[in-house]
Amino acid sequence: MKGVIIAAGYGTRFLPVTKTVPKEMLPIIDRPAIDFIVSEFIQSGIKEILILTSRRKKALDDYFDRESELEEVFMREGKADKLAKIAPPEADIFFRRQTEMKGTGHALLQVKAFVGDEPFVVAYPDDLHVGDVPLAAQLIKKYEQTGCNVMSALHNPPHLERYGILKLASDKSHVVDIVEKPAPGTEPSQEASIGRYLFTPDIFPFLEEGWEQHCQAGNTGEY
Repeated sequence: MKGVIIAAGYGTRFLPVTKTVPKEMLPIIDRPAIDFIVSEFIQSGIKEILILTSRRKKALDDYFDRESELEEVFMREGKADKLAKIAPPEADIFFRRQTEMKGTGHALLQVKAFVGDEPFVVAYPDDLHVGDVPLAAQLIKKYEQTGCNVMSALHNPPHLERYGILKLASDKSHVVDIVEKPAPGTEPSQEASIGRYLFTPDIFPFLEEGWEQHCQAGNTGEY
């Protein structure tokens, strides 16, 4: 199982700080937000992680790089606690640049070669979840039980109109559609999509077909 973190966006909702600091690097106390996502993946057994970035996100690469000089200082001074804080994650971290901000569908097409024929977990870097069992691990368990694509959802959160809302099959066994930010009172359910997904490689032919249609129709926005 591999993991993908989509982190190429502009972060406009966090302006002006995101003019210079990627939103993924904004701190939660003393750790950047993306560090929590990487830790969740590792705790879920995911050891190969690709972070999809843009040219403005070099800080992400720097954060997960080794700081050998600082390591030597802490080792020499016997500061094991600080040494542990800067230890590289116990996973292989890869980076790929998304050259155009064309939406999640376009982003997923960029990771096709990385995931190969394996299922993979996708996370947005600003959706943090705290619980006894990591959310990615819950998705993996459900996939192992069903063999199907899996997504996370939050039941009846405040302001449903701010989410993508799931339209469920009549027996509630699977999702048939996602209605993005429906007007109040028109929601197809009370289940809101949140930022964790597990996909099989079977999605790529559909993404490629959709992207081709998107471009042929003259669309220049997100896909």
